[in-house]
Amino acid sequence: QDITIINKSQSQLQMVANDLRLLIETANAPIFGIDTDGLVNEWNRKAAAITSFSKEEVMGHDLVRKFITAEYQDSVAEV
Repeated sequence: QDITIINKSQSQLQMVANDLRLLIETANAPIFGIDTDGLVNEWNRKAAAITSFSKEEVMGHDLVRKFITAEYQDSVAEV
């Protein structure tokens, strides 16, 4: 019985994760994420449309150094 409860919980967790991925990807607003090193780890369709950078182009790259113009890099890096 414990395994059944665990399996059900894991299934529900996977459904929530899938729903969140779909929400992020289809949002009508740009959504992006970076890790603690400043590397892009999320980039939705709207972010790609606005910036003209595809998800494949930005994932794993340093957001500030590669995609922010030189004049704004210092101020953005502080955030």
